[in-house]
Amino acid sequence: MIEEIIIGDAATFKNEIINPKKINYFYGFNGSGKSTIGKIIEDPSIFKNCLRKFQDDEIEVLIYNQDFVDNNFYETSNIKGIFTLGKDASDAQKIIEQTKIELDKKVKESNSLKAKIDEKNNEKTTEEKNFQEKCWEIKLKYSEKFKEALTGKIGNKSLFAENCLSVEINKENLFTIQDLELKYNDLYKKELKAKALLQTIDFKQFKDLESSSILSESIKGNDSLSVSELIEKLNNSDWVKNGLKYLEINNSQCPFCQQDLSHTNIQELAKYFDKEYEDNCNLINNIYKKYGEEFQIIYQTIENNINQMNDSAKTNLESILKEFNLIFESNKTYLLNKIEKPSELITLTSTETILEEIKTIIDLENEVITEFNKMVENSEKEKNELKKNLWNFFASELESHIKIYNKSISDIEKTILIINEKISNIQLEISNRSSLIRQKESEITGITQTIIEINKILTSFGFNSFKLKESENKGKYKIVRNDGSNVGKTLSEGEYRFISFLYFYQLIKGSTEHHGIVKDRIIVIDDPISSLDSNTVFIVSTLVKNIINNCLNNNDGIKQVFVLTHNVYFYKEIVYKGSGKHKKETQEQYYVVKKIDNVSSIQDYAENPIETTYQLLWNELHEDSKKNRATVYNTMRRILEYYFNIIGKQDYEKCVDNFEGEEKILCKSLISFINDNSHYISDDFSMIFEDDTIEKYQKVFRKIFENLGHISHYNMMMGIEDDNKPDDDSGFDINEAIKEEMRDDNLIVATN
Repeated sequence: MIEEIIIGDAATFKNEIINPKKINYFYGFNGSGKSTIGKIIEDPSIFKNCLRKFQDDEIEVLIYNQDFVDNNFYETSNIKGIFTLGKDASDAQKIIEQTKIELDKKVKESNSLKAKIDEKNNEKTTEEKNFQEKCWEIKLKYSEKFKEALTGKIGNKSLFAENCLSVEINKENLFTIQDLELKYNDLYKKELKAKALLQTIDFKQFKDLESSSILSESIKGNDSLSVSELIEKLNNSDWVKNGLKYLEINNSQCPFCQQDLSHTNIQELAKYFDKEYEDNCNLINNIYKKYGEEFQIIYQTIENNINQMNDSAKTNLESILKEFNLIFESNKTYLLNKIEKPSELITLTSTETILEEIKTIIDLENEVITEFNKMVENSEKEKNELKKNLWNFFASELESHIKIYNKSISDIEKTILIINEKISNIQLEISNRSSLIRQKESEITGITQTIIEINKILTSFGFNSFKLKESENKGKYKIVRNDGSNVGKTLSEGEYRFISFLYFYQLIKGSTEHHGIVKDRIIVIDDPISSLDSNTVFIVSTLVKNIINNCLNNNDGIKQVFVLTHNVYFYKEIVYKGSGKHKKETQEQYYVVKKIDNVSSIQDYAENPIETTYQLLWNELHEDSKKNRATVYNTMRRILEYYFNIIGKQDYEKCVDNFEGEEKILCKSLISFINDNSHYISDDFSMIFEDDTIEKYQKVFRKIFENLGHISHYNMMMGIEDDNKPDDDSGFDINEAIKEEMRDDNLIVATN
């Protein structure tokens, strides 16, 4: 069964959606778009933006329209035979019926399982969307930082999530976000130009100077002299050394006791400070000088390197350099003191630890520079490696979600696989049962029964001048006269239409092939009564009602019916339910198709929206909002014509005589045309009356009913409460007569 029809930009339709029920009635004037609707129901692919959706599996749509007539009755001597089940094959029919029941059961079982697959696929879609949202959170968190590296991978949730799933997480090569940012900045935000390595420094000589053994020795003079014992005893060799400088100034006068020293004493003192002493003192001086020179070289080299380093290493090295400078200044003071007092022992503070730290920083920075230079040499490869590391990082951030997602998807897909296996087994059973039905159909089907049924209907309703006969071409029909001659092109349009519908009616219960007779169908009937007289319209209406009832009662495999018509009489006949007015009305839907300004539209109704012409004429009179000054006069005339035709035997001439003066003229103008066998052209002529003129006519109009003794009917139709009984004693109830006639009256679309 079709559950939705989408009509988009087809013919004069723009955008319409139909949600049909089991039985669907479409009413609309010629050219409003009904045939377009029928063709879309049959095959929506003929229009680009149209679609039909089935509730379950798609089933065959069988349509009666002008195309059906043209395709099947182009040659009246070469009509495809309709195969139906024979009447004398009860055993085979029972098998077919039972197998069809089993087949339907299996189809429902298959559809139920397919619905479960749809549910599982919906679950899968939900899981995918939830996982994509989790991935998208990672994207929003990091994508701006790595925008250029993630080009083409961040604009689509599905692709981003898919890429995260494809990564095999490598925890041994997992970088921190800080490392990835540094790498990204080097590759994408800095000029990719090779850098010079930092200058390495040889600290060996500087460290050797600090550990010179002479610094920890007491430098003294010649200990073999007589004064040596005294100087060493007093431990004042440095004092004596400085005192000798003043002897030259004071003409050999002792600078301490102011006594003259003998040349021998002076020579003795001078010999104490021999060449070895002088050499040791010079060595200390050289250490001091060299120590300062080496420091300057090291310091300057470090400062040069600092200018090439990144901020982190630069800050670290600057701090160490300050400490190195402080130690150097302290050691320099010690060395000066040693120079002044060679006999004293000193130990310089070692800078070895600091120098090792400096060397480590420089070496590490050079490693970074070396890696950067390699990156510059092969930037594309490095960028690809960065991307790989980025996705590895993203996947590691999502690791727990990935595990949950993979488990859920795996469970769903396993369930779907199991259900599909069940469906495959059921489909095999469906195929076997379908084959059995086709086999039994081929054993007992024939085209003769269709000939019998169609000819029976033709004869029953007075179509005696032609009939259907089996053609010389096997499996074909032809239409012949009573003498057996082919009708050729001699059938009237009405006869041609009628027999084509009878053919369609039989086709619903059969097939033009040996198989496919017992199967489900959707029936579409598009204006089947064109060129038919009233009697034939009644016959076709009856057959259409049979099709509708069979559908409602689930007979003949008819699952859904669509009827489209512009003929109000035909419409009235097929929708009329008699005493079963409310029976199964929830399975029926009504539609009105209109075309305004060359644009077609469809309005649906839960109840029949069509009213009788007679009722609408009265509505126009008693509802001021619908009263039209241009037509109100003709409206009253038409009501009276209808009224007199129904009640009959009324002396309307006598009715005119009951009026006097102006009212008599008005009454005569209202009913004067009733005697005519046909209307004059002027009957449809409309004039615009003033309000007071309309009131005069309405007053006379009311008095006509009053004078004829049918004021109760007037009050009923005008919606006026009236407890009076009709004065007519003939036993004729005009209200009941009108109600009965309204059922047979032509119909029009309600305007409210």
